[in-house]
Amino acid sequence: MLGPLMPGFELRWGLDDARAGLLFAAQFLASVGLSAAAPALGRWLGYRRAVAMGLALVAAGTAGCMTPSWPLALGAVALYGCGLGVAVTGSNLAIAAVSGGRSARGLLWLNMCWSIGAVAAPALVAKLGRAFLPAVAAGFAALAVTVGVSGANPRFAPANPDGEPAGLPHFRFALVLFLYVGVETAVSGWVSTYASRTAAAAGLWAVLPAIFWSAILAGRAASPLALSRLPARTLAPAGLGLAMLGAGALLSGAGAGVMVAGSILAGFGMAPVFPVVVAEYADLSGGAVSGLVFSAAGLGGAAIPALVGAVSTASGSLRVGLASAVMWIPAILAVHAGLGAAPPGHTAGLRSRL
Repeated sequence: MLGPLMPGFELRWGLDDARAGLLFAAQFLASVGLSAAAPALGRWLGYRRAVAMGLALVAAGTAGCMTPSWPLALGAVALYGCGLGVAVTGSNLAIAAVSGGRSARGLLWLNMCWSIGAVAAPALVAKLGRAFLPAVAAGFAALAVTVGVSGANPRFAPANPDGEPAGLPHFRFALVLFLYVGVETAVSGWVSTYASRTAAAAGLWAVLPAIFWSAILAGRAASPLALSRLPARTLAPAGLGLAMLGAGALLSGAGAGVMVAGSILAGFGMAPVFPVVVAEYADLSGGAVSGLVFSAAGLGGAAIPALVGAVSTASGSLRVGLASAVMWIPAILAVHAGLGAAPPGHTAGLRSRL
């Protein structure tokens, strides 16, 4: 929701893009911190109660975003980032804990629901206006109560790292996810503001992010079929190439139709990258997943969108700022190419995960 809210937030507090970019940093840095604590909370409280606590924090932070004070708003965004860190990580780990090693289907449905929410958020911001934040805060508060008083309460069970091979390139996988999540968050987070400043697409400020997330949703649904036609090692690079083409069209500002097409191509191309890279890492590690790679993803979401804001303010052009994020795609391709070959049977395992 932060992306489509950004034009209104900048207007309310008189922010330039560099200061507005701090909102992304606050959300994702807070989320990383609480994501790391989610296993401990799952061991102490059980995942149902941990997720309920996360939802309550999201409700409080969303309500806090209505404050007229910029410093308090920054803290409110960090607060709902904390809640997302617990709720997102806890719900993933809860599904894994109750699925007996066959969690792919449940996790796929969970990610599909998140994508649907991302598609709906810009339209809801446009439709509800000032009522959006109180409505979302009330909704999360109701969810926190519902989750807190009903259902099973699975607890954290540490993964067995015995199958992890020596020399696994943790840092390279972490770098790929750091850069990828940073680029995806930068494009999705700033596209509303970018559209509102582009004469050819000013009326599309709520449409372009919804189109982008719709394309990600469609791309993730199509990824298992793509794996039956493409080698697993080529799916992420092919998606990144398509994403770069789409981002170029989006940044061209050559008309509403071109920018819509660019949003579709960028979203569809980015769709398989995160699940494919995570599945490659899990397969190579024998299922022993290091928290480093997921923390790196959150840090990318904090750093690169904030960098976009800083570059935009320094250059006087948000287009230049967004280009500073898109330019990392070739680096992702280069690092991914150096990860090495997948083990035998990787494509089948990857398809089952997707």
